Amino acid sequence: MILWLNGAFGVGKTTVAQAICRAVPGAFLFDPEEVGAFLWDHFPPSMSRLGDFQDLPLWRSISGGILAYLEEQYQGPLVVPMTVTRPEYWEQITGRMRREGRQVLHFVLLAPAEVLKQRLRARGEPPHSWPEQQIDRCIQAFSGQITGYPIATEGRSAQQVADRILLQAGLCAGPEPSQTGEENR
Repeated sequence: MILWLNGAFGVGKTTVAQAICRAVPGAFLFDPEEVGAFLWDHFPPSMSRLGDFQDLPLWRSISGGILAYLEEQYQGPLVVPMTVTRPEYWEQITGRMRREGRQVLHFVLLAPAEVLKQRLRARGEPPHSWPEQQIDRCIQAFSGQITGYPIATEGRSAQQVADRILLQAGLCAGPEPSQTGEENR
Protein backbone atom coordinates (compact mmCIF):
# COMPACT_ATOMS: atom_id res chain seq x y z
CA MET A 1 0.00 0.00 0.00
CA ILE A 2 1.24 3.46 -0.94
CA LEU A 3 0.03 6.48 1.01
CA TRP A 4 0.86 9.51 -1.14
CA LEU A 5 0.65 12.83 0.70
CA ASN A 6 0.29 15.67 -1.78
CA GLY A 7 -0.29 19.36 -1.18
CA ALA A 8 1.31 22.77 -1.35
CA PHE A 9 4.73 23.44 0.11
CA GLY A 10 4.39 24.15 3.81
CA VAL A 11 1.14 22.20 4.26
CA GLY A 12 2.87 19.61 6.48
CA LYS A 13 3.39 16.60 4.22
CA THR A 14 6.73 15.49 5.66
CA THR A 15 5.71 16.10 9.27
CA VAL A 16 2.50 14.11 8.76
CA ALA A 17 4.43 11.35 6.95
CA GLN A 18 6.80 11.08 9.92
CA ALA A 19 3.81 10.87 12.30
CA ILE A 20 2.34 8.05 10.19
CA CYS A 21 5.64 6.17 10.26
CA ARG A 22 5.81 6.50 14.06
CA ALA A 23 2.24 5.23 14.39
CA VAL A 24 2.43 2.26 12.02
CA PRO A 25 5.05 -0.42 12.65
CA GLY A 26 6.84 -1.18 9.41
CA ALA A 27 5.75 1.96 7.57
CA PHE A 28 8.54 3.33 5.40
CA LEU A 29 8.95 6.92 4.26
CA PHE A 30 10.13 7.34 0.66
CA ASP A 31 10.77 10.94 -0.38
CA PRO A 32 11.10 11.42 -4.17
CA GLU A 33 12.48 14.90 -3.51
CA GLU A 34 15.72 13.21 -2.46
CA VAL A 35 15.89 11.64 -5.92
CA GLY A 36 15.60 15.13 -7.43
CA ALA A 37 18.28 16.50 -5.11
CA PHE A 38 20.55 13.60 -6.06
CA LEU A 39 20.08 14.33 -9.75
CA TRP A 40 20.78 18.05 -9.33
CA ASP A 41 23.82 17.35 -7.15
CA HIS A 42 25.29 14.82 -9.59
CA PHE A 43 24.67 16.53 -12.91
CA PRO A 44 27.41 18.61 -14.56
CA PRO A 45 27.30 22.24 -13.38
CA SER A 46 25.85 23.41 -16.70
CA MET A 47 22.85 21.09 -16.18
CA SER A 48 22.31 21.21 -12.43
CA ARG A 49 19.51 23.06 -10.70
CA LEU A 50 17.91 24.36 -13.87
CA GLY A 51 14.22 24.80 -13.08
CA ASP A 52 12.13 22.16 -11.34
CA PHE A 53 13.59 18.65 -11.27
CA GLN A 54 10.05 17.30 -11.70
CA ASP A 55 10.27 18.51 -15.29
CA LEU A 56 12.96 15.89 -15.90
CA PRO A 57 11.47 12.71 -17.37
CA LEU A 58 14.41 10.96 -15.68
CA TRP A 59 13.20 12.06 -12.22
CA ARG A 60 9.68 10.80 -12.88
CA SER A 61 10.99 7.51 -14.25
CA ILE A 62 13.41 6.88 -11.37
CA SER A 63 10.93 7.93 -8.68
CA GLY A 64 8.16 5.79 -10.15
CA GLY A 65 10.55 2.87 -10.62
CA ILE A 66 11.81 2.99 -7.05
CA LEU A 67 8.29 3.28 -5.71
CA ALA A 68 7.06 0.33 -7.81
CA TYR A 69 10.02 -1.76 -6.68
CA LEU A 70 9.46 -0.90 -3.02
CA GLU A 71 5.73 -1.57 -3.29
CA GLU A 72 6.44 -4.97 -4.82
CA GLN A 73 9.22 -6.02 -2.46
CA TYR A 74 8.44 -4.35 0.86
CA GLN A 75 5.70 -5.67 3.14
CA GLY A 76 4.79 -2.49 5.03
CA PRO A 77 2.97 0.64 3.90
CA LEU A 78 4.98 3.18 1.95
CA VAL A 79 4.48 6.83 2.84
CA VAL A 80 5.33 9.36 0.13
CA PRO A 81 5.30 13.09 0.97
CA MET A 82 5.63 14.84 -2.38
CA THR A 83 3.99 17.76 -4.11
CA VAL A 84 2.96 16.86 -7.66
CA THR A 85 0.71 19.41 -9.37
CA ARG A 86 0.85 18.35 -13.00
CA PRO A 87 -1.68 15.59 -13.83
CA GLU A 88 0.57 14.12 -16.51
CA TYR A 89 3.45 13.79 -14.03
CA TRP A 90 1.14 12.16 -11.47
CA GLU A 91 0.02 9.70 -14.14
CA GLN A 92 3.60 8.96 -15.23
CA ILE A 93 4.69 8.21 -11.66
CA THR A 94 1.67 6.26 -10.37
CA GLY A 95 -0.43 5.31 -13.37
CA ARG A 96 1.15 1.96 -14.17
CA MET A 97 0.99 0.86 -10.55
CA ARG A 98 -2.70 1.77 -10.31
CA ARG A 99 -3.51 0.04 -13.60
CA GLU A 100 -1.78 -3.09 -12.27
CA GLY A 101 -4.11 -3.01 -9.28
CA ARG A 102 -1.62 -1.78 -6.74
CA GLN A 103 -3.11 0.29 -3.97
CA VAL A 104 -2.07 3.94 -4.28
CA LEU A 105 -4.06 6.05 -1.83
CA HIS A 106 -3.75 9.73 -2.68
CA PHE A 107 -4.30 12.29 0.07
CA VAL A 108 -4.31 16.00 -0.70
CA LEU A 109 -3.45 18.11 2.34
CA LEU A 110 -5.03 21.55 2.15
CA ALA A 111 -4.59 24.91 3.90
CA PRO A 112 -5.33 28.53 2.97
CA ALA A 113 -2.54 30.54 1.34
CA GLU A 114 -1.95 32.70 4.43
CA VAL A 115 -1.56 29.62 6.63
CA LEU A 116 0.92 28.15 4.14
CA LYS A 117 2.95 31.37 4.18
CA GLN A 118 3.01 31.37 7.99
CA ARG A 119 4.18 27.75 8.05
CA LEU A 120 6.89 28.45 5.47
CA ARG A 121 8.16 31.35 7.60
CA ALA A 122 8.10 29.13 10.70
CA ARG A 123 10.37 26.62 8.96
CA GLY A 124 12.80 29.38 7.97
CA GLU A 125 11.78 30.20 4.40
CA PRO A 126 12.28 33.87 3.52
CA PRO A 127 9.45 35.95 2.03
CA HIS A 128 8.95 35.28 -1.69
CA SER A 129 10.93 32.02 -1.54
CA TRP A 130 10.49 29.43 -4.29
CA PRO A 131 8.02 27.39 -2.17
CA GLU A 132 5.96 30.51 -1.46
CA GLN A 133 5.91 31.42 -5.14
CA GLN A 134 4.31 28.01 -5.84
CA ILE A 135 1.33 28.47 -3.48
CA ASP A 136 -1.15 29.79 -6.05
CA ARG A 137 -0.16 27.12 -8.58
CA CYS A 138 -0.60 24.40 -5.95
CA ILE A 139 -3.94 25.68 -4.69
CA GLN A 140 -5.22 25.83 -8.28
CA ALA A 141 -3.97 22.31 -9.06
CA PHE A 142 -5.56 20.84 -5.95
CA SER A 143 -8.85 22.57 -6.71
CA GLY A 144 -9.59 20.22 -9.58
CA GLN A 145 -6.62 19.20 -11.74
CA ILE A 146 -5.18 16.77 -9.21
CA THR A 147 -7.73 14.93 -7.12
CA GLY A 148 -7.45 12.72 -4.08
CA TYR A 149 -8.87 12.43 -0.62
CA PRO A 150 -8.84 16.04 0.69
CA ILE A 151 -7.80 16.75 4.26
CA ALA A 152 -7.88 20.26 5.71
CA THR A 153 -4.85 20.83 7.92
CA GLU A 154 -5.63 24.25 9.35
CA GLY A 155 -6.30 23.95 13.08
CA ARG A 156 -5.20 20.30 13.16
CA SER A 157 -1.98 18.87 14.51
CA ALA A 158 0.20 16.67 12.32
CA GLN A 159 -0.88 13.70 14.45
CA GLN A 160 -4.57 14.50 13.90
CA VAL A 161 -3.99 14.64 10.14
CA ALA A 162 -1.97 11.41 10.29
CA ASP A 163 -4.77 9.73 12.27
CA ARG A 164 -7.30 10.84 9.64
CA ILE A 165 -5.15 9.32 6.88
CA LEU A 166 -4.64 6.08 8.81
CA LEU A 167 -8.38 5.81 9.40
CA GLN A 168 -9.18 6.38 5.73
CA ALA A 169 -6.50 3.86 4.71
CA GLY A 170 -7.92 1.24 7.07
CA LEU A 171 -4.76 1.16 9.16
CA CYS A 172 -6.51 2.04 12.44
CA ALA A 173 -9.97 1.88 13.97
CA GLY A 174 -12.19 4.89 14.48
CA PRO A 175 -15.37 6.61 13.31
CA GLU A 176 -16.53 6.09 9.75
CA PRO A 177 -14.84 8.58 7.34
CA SER A 178 -18.22 9.91 6.22
CA GLN A 179 -18.84 11.22 9.75
CA THR A 180 -16.07 13.82 9.43
CA GLY A 181 -17.65 15.93 6.70
CA GLU A 182 -14.76 15.25 4.31
CA GLU A 183 -15.34 13.23 1.21
CA ASN A 184 -13.25 11.44 -1.35
CA ARG A 185 -13.09 13.29 -4.64
